[in-house]
Amino acid sequence: MKDLLRLLGYARPHAGRIVIAVLAAAGVGLFEAGRTALIQPIFDGLGLGSDTLPTTIGNITVPRLQTWLPAGSAYWMVVLGLLIGFSLLRGLAEFTANFLLTSVGQSVIVTLRMALFTHALDQSAAFFDRHRTAELTNALITDVEKVQSGVAQYLADALREGFTLVCLLALALMLSWKLTLLTLSVVPLLALLTATFGRRLRQSSRATQQAIEDVLALATEVLSGYRIVQAYSAQTAEQVRFQAAVQRLRRFNLRTARALFLPSPLLDVLGVVVGAGVIFYTHHLIASGELTPGAFTATLLALVRLYDPLRKLTQTYQAYQQVIVSAGRLFALLDESSPVTEAPTALTTATFQQTLALTDVAFTYPGTARPALDGVTFTIRRGETVALVGPSGGGKSTVFALLLRFYDPTRGHITLDGVDIRHVTRAALRQLVAYVPQETVLFDGTFAENIAYGRPGTTRAEIEQAARAAYAHEFILERGGYDARIGEAGRALSGGQRQRIAIARALLRNAPILLLDEATSALDAESEHLVQAALTTLMQGRTTLVIAHRLATVQRADRILVFERGRIVEAGDHATLTAAQGTYRRLYELQFTSQSS
Repeated sequence: MKDLLRLLGYARPHAGRIVIAVLAAAGVGLFEAGRTALIQPIFDGLGLGSDTLPTTIGNITVPRLQTWLPAGSAYWMVVLGLLIGFSLLRGLAEFTANFLLTSVGQSVIVTLRMALFTHALDQSAAFFDRHRTAELTNALITDVEKVQSGVAQYLADALREGFTLVCLLALALMLSWKLTLLTLSVVPLLALLTATFGRRLRQSSRATQQAIEDVLALATEVLSGYRIVQAYSAQTAEQVRFQAAVQRLRRFNLRTARALFLPSPLLDVLGVVVGAGVIFYTHHLIASGELTPGAFTATLLALVRLYDPLRKLTQTYQAYQQVIVSAGRLFALLDESSPVTEAPTALTTATFQQTLALTDVAFTYPGTARPALDGVTFTIRRGETVALVGPSGGGKSTVFALLLRFYDPTRGHITLDGVDIRHVTRAALRQLVAYVPQETVLFDGTFAENIAYGRPGTTRAEIEQAARAAYAHEFILERGGYDARIGEAGRALSGGQRQRIAIARALLRNAPILLLDEATSALDAESEHLVQAALTTLMQGRTTLVIAHRLATVQRADRILVFERGRIVEAGDHATLTAAQGTYRRLYELQFTSQSS
């Protein structure tokens, strides 16, 4: 209930449309009851003379009916006209309620999607470590769609059928309270069925959403890695995995379907049983003169129609169980707080003039026991190039993650010109940094958009200048120019071309600090030469930290820091460390000697 009330809070800005929709839904109920009430004067009037009109509705005498309704053939024209008019007004009211609530639902869905998307983008890396991409995508698409149905379709159904139920119930009580109470005797059983199936539906909906995420994650993983799948002839194995995942989803969907659809036929059977009892009891009422045939017909029609909103309200209740599950998942994501926060007094601008320093920095990834960094201390002067080397898992990439504030240190501090980076907004800090990751990330846009990413308002001349400096201009023209689309993740480009686009992006950013994680993938000689030339251009005049995998980069560095098991075990230049016969010498012989040869 808490999640449902919170969800309805998102509709509060649209209160005006909701009020009109509620009034329209009330109109649906009133006009439905009105046209049902007309059944009695129609049927009772058939057995009377043309000048004699019915004067009662149920057991209530309404003498003014003779005043309100004309005699003779005009009587039938008015009654049938009212029947048609009530039907037209009911249709108009139903359209108004449905359309207005759908428009509110669409507004809510935009607000929720933007809230979740914005919240996710503002989270630390730990958030993305905990949640798979498929889970977040499923929340943005499937869960939000279910919530939209709750705000629009199901709310419209609940209001329309609820008002119809109340109005028809009032009419039925007025026509024959005895028959109505007999009919309502099954309400406790109805409530028990609804609660039982609602509980089952909530449970199966949670399992279904998890199964959907598993299918999405597997499909994304396999389709994005199709080259490896095909190269290793693993299509059959992946088909088996996918078959198992979709069959599991099928089982949960069928379990959900049983809980969703079984109540409706049960209610139909229950309605027939109650209807049979009502007809049997009606015979006694008519024989004793307590009911006229017209009153019986109108009462029976009201009670029959009463079961339709009851059945639909039950279905709506079942559907809302899925809405509540989806809303709970959405709000659980929205309520997650980031451990990387902005200080209330954080500076909105930052400068880098002298030094970047790490002092006794330690960090442990959530859910792990061994520190990724433990007591790391070093200082880099402006304009210096420092290479980070060491075995995999030594802590090199963690240094980059902390410098970009994807995480915050668990101990120690990082400073720019003596100012702790936690006292600067993340946006201001990242304006000082150009980041080139090991795996180049390109977006499904144009070459120009990818190069200018992060620098809106950049001119075409500036984009071309950066591309030329990164030795990317020629192949961009060959592929249709700067306005040509790269395609998903730039898969149509070679590894070297993707790297040069990333270098052009970093050049255009023109930040004083460069974080470069060299790609480990091998390139052909020409691509290697062009990438190295582009990197040389990029590093000029910048303070550079590079996770080095190439001998040329190591030799060009002013200083080398050797990481092992989260600590700096050696520091110095290439010649000094090679002569020291330590960890660096071993890495050099294993990793770099083949490159030099």
